Amino acid sequence: MSDSSDEFDDEFSVASARHHRKKNHHKKEEKEEKEVVVKYPSECFSLCVLSLAYCYVGCDATKLASRFAFHPPKPSHYELKTTNRGTRYPTISQFHPTYMHKNADARVASKAFASFQCYEIPFLEEGEDKGEKKTSSKKNSICVFFRPAPRDAKRARLIIHSHGNAMDCGGGFEMLAEIGDQLDVSILSYDYRGYGKSGDVYDQPTAESCAEDLRRVVAWATKARGLVGGQTGDYNRDRFGLDDIVLWGQSIGSGPSTKVATEKEVGGLILECALASGTRVLIGEAKEKHGILSPVRCFRKCEVYDNQGLAVNVKCPALVMHGMKDFEIHHSHSKLIFDKLQARGDSKERFKTYAYWSQTAGHDDVFYDNPRECIRQVQKFVRTLPTTERIQNAIASSSRAEKGLSADDLANPSLLGSERRRENKEKKPYNDKFNRVNQELFYQSPPKKQHMKK
Repeated sequence: MSDSSDEFDDEFSVASARHHRKKNHHKKEEKEEKEVVVKYPSECFSLCVLSLAYCYVGCDATKLASRFAFHPPKPSHYELKTTNRGTRYPTISQFHPTYMHKNADARVASKAFASFQCYEIPFLEEGEDKGEKKTSSKKNSICVFFRPAPRDAKRARLIIHSHGNAMDCGGGFEMLAEIGDQLDVSILSYDYRGYGKSGDVYDQPTAESCAEDLRRVVAWATKARGLVGGQTGDYNRDRFGLDDIVLWGQSIGSGPSTKVATEKEVGGLILECALASGTRVLIGEAKEKHGILSPVRCFRKCEVYDNQGLAVNVKCPALVMHGMKDFEIHHSHSKLIFDKLQARGDSKERFKTYAYWSQTAGHDDVFYDNPRECIRQVQKFVRTLPTTERIQNAIASSSRAEKGLSADDLANPSLLGSERRRENKEKKPYNDKFNRVNQELFYQSPPKKQHMKK
């Protein structure tokens, strides 16, 4: 018996030792997976690679940006359908990466898609005069998707969303619909030429063409009547003003949004996962110890997306959002833009700058990582924007003004803020999918009074 017991003890000790070794090995693997260190190239290597790339495209920065920056999804993630009245609306494409299979989520998303209405904005080709129409086989129009505010469109602002690189409007309809419902704002999304249904399929977008597309979209939004919520006969009330527009640039969409914000005095600017410059994205976070060998300094004149330099001339309040786990565009890009926005000199008090750093979000998923917090941050930013003349006129003509608010009271921002807070508490959830978000954001019921029993 003693021999058998000794053998059993030896086998048990060997098995336990193997178990401990496997356990320690798994722990080491978990530690190695957690400690991910991203190594970036040196200055000399980055300088040589960029020099060869510029020589390959003939020292044309526009061609280099087009090759590396723009990758439109083909086929597009949405299709267009026409109603009996002639209006068009988007539907989910069978090639959409998220909703390829029909399920409950696809049915919910289809409602968000159908809530947008499609418009077409013509754009001029190179060498075409404004007064002449040029006949061409190409499709010379920009697809624009508009969604009015669900509750009070006459008093709502307009958010113009510029999407990211490897996506089109079909990848953002669900997010934008939820933001429009929660914030009670109108939404306008568009595709750059070469993306989705805009332009020709073989059009190659450039940085300048994207900025020109956004300029035409802003001009169309400020001239088109009926978007605000019906025509009243007053031209100023039937259209959005520049101060009613908030530009939202996502990833590569931060380029045209920042550029247009420096040219026009819009109401606000939101930058999500923005890039400080195209060169910094290509070289990663290469160190800049030597000023002569720094690729950012050597190719500064060839820079296409210089958001860091344009941020100083932005003429509106701004909100910067970025995920701290973004490995495509490092969060240091947004921090550089944030520092430039804060250092705007005399306009610092007039144009305030806000930031939201998500600790768990990656690239282009700041909203999907934490919808409640993202909506809260955007809501705070929109509420800090000054009340425009069109919104003041809409408030004056509403039932609120008839209940004792004079024109002087309406001009008081503190009183308007209290009215907005009271109205937000009265709002009901629009979408059952984010019912919990609505409860935490808008109407938190006060605690009930506790009475002691006699």
